[in-house]
Amino acid sequence: AKRYRVLLMRPEPQPGEAGLSALHAALERLAANCGDSAFPQRSGAEFSLLVLGDGAEDLEARVAELTEAARRAAEAAAGRGALVVAQGTDVEELAGVPDSFAAARARLHREARSTAPAEPIRTPSLDLPPLDEELRYAAPADAGAIVARRAEALGARNSQALTVYLYVDVLLAAARIVRDSGGEPPEVVPDGLRARGGGELLLPLCGDALRQALEFRDSHSPARRGGMIRKACAYIDAHFADPNLALRDVAGCVALSNNHFCTVFAREMGVTFSEYLTGLRMRRAAELLRGTDMRTGEIAYAVGYNDPHYFSHLFKKNTGTSPRDYRRECRSKRP
Repeated sequence: AKRYRVLLMRPEPQPGEAGLSALHAALERLAANCGDSAFPQRSGAEFSLLVLGDGAEDLEARVAELTEAARRAAEAAAGRGALVVAQGTDVEELAGVPDSFAAARARLHREARSTAPAEPIRTPSLDLPPLDEELRYAAPADAGAIVARRAEALGARNSQALTVYLYVDVLLAAARIVRDSGGEPPEVVPDGLRARGGGELLLPLCGDALRQALEFRDSHSPARRGGMIRKACAYIDAHFADPNLALRDVAGCVALSNNHFCTVFAREMGVTFSEYLTGLRMRRAAELLRGTDMRTGEIAYAVGYNDPHYFSHLFKKNTGTSPRDYRRECRSKRP
């Protein structure tokens, strides 16, 4: 989706288990009638609803419609009281859903009439690299492990909605890999791998789809996507935090002379070894600035620079802003 918003709901006063179960069933019926644009979940006496939209106005309209329908469902299920609804912030990526959830939770605490402590609702861990990035140098044999890691981090095995999200994300990534390698996705990923089903069926299909796409990539792009470049990039990704990492180390990893490796790497990757390494370090630094309270000097050491001042100079050169200003700007956008 282009936008997401989390709604948290709590009936007040709290009905019995029969009323809560009836409300949960009603919310599931509402979601089923929305064409995969809303996904409910219950935790104790609280209910969460993840709403998807094609844009700001579309999402606002969906939220308003679902909120009104949920209040009617709560009245019918519980027969008394009201449904307290708290809305989270709009986010443009699934990785931002926990932020929307946190904003909704804070508002629910302020708005709910009950003083009883809220039961925790598990939110998925999305501390994962983008799938396309993780697949860039993956071998076909890695497909199953990649899917398993992402399923575990997302909590997909316990949520049909997140299982479907992972399934669609994998199919889109597989299609991009096939198209970039000159193929047609339907010819490489058979219809059988695109069948809908429950989590027990979809997760193995994710691994099959990725494996076939990666096999096609390697068989049709042996130079650019082949083993040597993939192995070199994987080595760089694993050792970028070493301040002594040098071109000769990576060249030795793939058994090429320094000059030959330098030429091949630049031709196949479109950037020099130095540019690739610096870009990787800057991306990792940006992630730490956004997601941690580490000081700039600590981040510099963590991404392979012994001189924090030189790191700050490079970061500003590559991003257009200093590390401090980048962190401040990121935090100002949080709810």
